Amino acid sequence: MANTSVSGVIPESIGRLKNLGVLGIYNTSLSGLIPSSLGNLTQLNILYAYYGNLEGPIPASLGKLKNLIVLDLSTNRLNGSIPREVLQLSTLSYYLHLSYNSLDGPLL
Repeated sequence: MANTSVSGVIPESIGRLKNLGVLGIYNTSLSGLIPSSLGNLTQLNILYAYYGNLEGPIPASLGKLKNLIVLDLSTNRLNGSIPREVLQLSTLSYYLHLSYNSLDGPLL
């Protein structure tokens, strides 16, 4: 979804879409927390969620996305540190973009 008037939060039930390979939710009015259930998406390899109103911490459960090669959560209102589990994803070698948030803490 891009450049839409879709609003609300990303539902926890999104974690039931086990075979979802690409999730793109950018330039939308979606807000709230990134659901930890995204970590249940065993086939997810690309996650774009930029230019949005997502807030709160990046869930450590994203570290369970063993096929993830692209993660772009830039230009949101995320805060806290980048979870170690996410930074240790060996597949995340193509693209990681987390700028324009309020992230802090060490890179471990």
